[in-house]
Amino acid sequence: MSTTTLQEQLTAAQAAFDAALEAGEPTRSHREAITRLEAELATAQRTEAAASSQQIADEAAVLALSHAASIEDAGTVAELEALSAAPIAEAIECDPLLASAALDVIKARKALAQASSVHGELCKAVDKLRHTISQKQANLASILGRRAAGTATADDGLEALGLPQDIADLEVRLAAASAEAAAAVPAVLQGELAAAEKRLSQTRGTVGVRIASDRLARAEQLFLALYAELRAAERASGQYEFRPSGDYRANPEIKRIISRH
Repeated sequence: MSTTTLQEQLTAAQAAFDAALEAGEPTRSHREAITRLEAELATAQRTEAAASSQQIADEAAVLALSHAASIEDAGTVAELEALSAAPIAEAIECDPLLASAALDVIKARKALAQASSVHGELCKAVDKLRHTISQKQANLASILGRRAAGTATADDGLEALGLPQDIADLEVRLAAASAEAAAAVPAVLQGELAAAEKRLSQTRGTVGVRIASDRLARAEQLFLALYAELRAAERASGQYEFRPSGDYRANPEIKRIISRH
């Protein structure tokens, strides 16, 4: 049973208890019902909270994975791994920085969605009050028009007495409802979501740089190992006694990169 249904039943049980207490009637059954419903409600709330937390975690994992996918693997990674005993590629989707940033975004989205829903309901209440006021103002105008034309009825006279006060009371409620709706505009949460999404984007860039840097470092180690194999093979061949440096010549672009770093 949903928490909403249980809360409604608990409210009804508490009202029945209050009525029985005030009437001097037995209250034991009402107390037992309230205790049972409170326990069921607490259990349902824990279940819903756990389900909500799991949903948030699942959505965060999907979001993190989608951003991880945007960090493209270097085209040479597979070739390097074929030459190396150790993996060159890294499990980007498991990166804790991405996971944490994605979780913040999902939480911010959930909070904004909930606040927006509340704000939407408040705006509906404001619109309903405005519509009711407009109807009553139109009714009053019609009565006054019939009175001016001499066609007013007895019912018109009675209704005309209450309409101005109804309109005034509704306008007071409208002012309060409008203020409540204005205060519920989730501008702060919108800003928090934008900030969280910006952090996620920045984190994706940071992780991408780190991953690329780590892969380059591993590629350097692989290069050094392969170069050592080449030199050992050259020495073992006995063909390079008069050319100690061997045949290998570094790519000019590599030399330029090394000279800059």
